[in-house]
Amino acid sequence: MTTTRLLILAPFFALASCCPPFCPTPPTAGGGDIATAVHNLGYVPLQNPDNNFARGAIIAVTSNNPFNGDIVCSADQVLGGIALLPVVGGIASAWQSSTQGSLTVDASVVQKINAKLGTQAVQSITASLSNTSVGDLRDTDVVQAASKPVSAFCIQAIHFRQQNNPQQPIILISSSLTADASYQIQWSASVSAQAQAQLTPQISGDIAANLQTTNSGTLTGKGLVYGVHDNTTLLQEYVQNVKQPVAIGAIQQVLGEFAAQTSRLGPSVLKTP
Repeated sequence: MTTTRLLILAPFFALASCCPPFCPTPPTAGGGDIATAVHNLGYVPLQNPDNNFARGAIIAVTSNNPFNGDIVCSADQVLGGIALLPVVGGIASAWQSSTQGSLTVDASVVQKINAKLGTQAVQSITASLSNTSVGDLRDTDVVQAASKPVSAFCIQAIHFRQQNNPQQPIILISSSLTADASYQIQWSASVSAQAQAQLTPQISGDIAANLQTTNSGTLTGKGLVYGVHDNTTLLQEYVQNVKQPVAIGAIQQVLGEFAAQTSRLGPSVLKTP
């Protein structure tokens, strides 16, 4: 890729930036609302935790508040086979501390579920989180990822998205808060045990992705992502280091669209509530 191309490309990536620097609120030691705990650590919460939003995933943003998006290139496709270092101490310790004890799921999720069911069947939902971890991307991770043959297909996928919806921003998840989870639904007294067993699988996807139902009615999930950051510089670095000719051709065709998108939407995509 030529120097001229890189200079033209840079404004677009200013678009897909994370929220401006700020000082996260010190976390409380357990209890409270999951989304609040995530927000207090300076991360953008996912209303429906999903293990597909792990660090390294390239996402087409479909909603900003609450944040949601489509997987353009999965974390496994981008980073598969690359040894990633876990984050220890600091934010990892704070994430573990803030998720101790019983946590509540945001009331808006309960409202959405009851609206779906057409009745006030669910009173509240609580969760216990374990095996918490924080994943961060390093510059060396994205440079190594860009050398993989699959990177050409990721760039083509970005190209396709931009052609079909030029106003939809593309981001790279650079950091994620993950945990295993066990959810317990508190049902209204009028909902029988038989109805609970029938309704639980129907609403599990409204709580989090890829949950399993136990015999006791508890919902469990592993490696769920609860909060994310995106990083403009790492996304730019990934694209600039892709050497596949087909990828370069795809980038060349959408440079003008990238610049136009930047002027429309400005420098920030993901924002904390």
